[in-house]
Amino acid sequence: MQIRNYSHNSDGSDNDRSIINFDSKNTFFNPKIGFNLKLNPKSNIYSSVSVANREPIRIDFLDSYEKPKHETLYDFEFGYNINYNLGFFKTNLYWMEYKNQLITTGELNDIGGYIRTNAKKSRRVGVEISNRISIKKFNISSSLTLSKNFVYNFNEILYDYGSAFDQYNIIKNTYLKSNIAFSPEIIGYNKIEYKTLKNVTMSFKTKYVGKQYLDNTSNINRSINSYLINSFDVEARLNAKGFKKLFIKFSLNNMFNKMYSSNGYTFGYYAGTDYEVRENYLYPQAGRNYIFSLNIKI
Repeated sequence: MQIRNYSHNSDGSDNDRSIINFDSKNTFFNPKIGFNLKLNPKSNIYSSVSVANREPIRIDFLDSYEKPKHETLYDFEFGYNINYNLGFFKTNLYWMEYKNQLITTGELNDIGGYIRTNAKKSRRVGVEISNRISIKKFNISSSLTLSKNFVYNFNEILYDYGSAFDQYNIIKNTYLKSNIAFSPEIIGYNKIEYKTLKNVTMSFKTKYVGKQYLDNTSNINRSINSYLINSFDVEARLNAKGFKKLFIKFSLNNMFNKMYSSNGYTFGYYAGTDYEVRENYLYPQAGRNYIFSLNIKI
């Protein structure tokens, strides 16, 4: 059981607002209860229920036109683990219910920055699976996350920058159920490790990230494409006098030179009631690249 108290006060001026004045304080009770049952010497199941609360951050108080509320998360989890001769297998089911999660809606402050607004209801449901197999000099580690991430009764805010523009001339689009931004439904990872010599290890890593939406409208035209990247490492441990450990490592990242973006943002507005503009901005990631590192422990 956790009891957490906070207070956050501000009184003064800021460079983009003449007056800043807010007073926020609360006491949160964050309990967690669970059990772990050993089915046999090699397997067990577990379950837990927990509640977590988090206060708004400073920028939420500064920018919001209404006083932001704290977020509450109700988390339910159930898992099964098994150890077998060659390795282990783990699976975890989770159901997360959010109340008043702070998300962006398209609403802007007086200098054009995004304002986070409380969403009354949002949800994340998924399964996490991991597995490890060891066969002689090979180790294979894999993980997979499958999830659904929704926000309910989401109101998107767009401004009309036409001839009759003023800051209160907004257009609101309502979505009864839509995907939470930057929440891919599939994330996968695999690592194949091979110990070639006593102190030399080679590994081949693969990572897959599914499609992500740039906003909370589930519009395919405002999304980041899925991507799959591969990397290769060689690490050697050297025995050198005067050093406890000496490692050298060479990494070949994104070895197949995949062109992809992992993040971005979108911006939308109207230039007159009937003329809608949408702009997407993506952050490109490095193509094939190399890293050589030296790690010394004395």
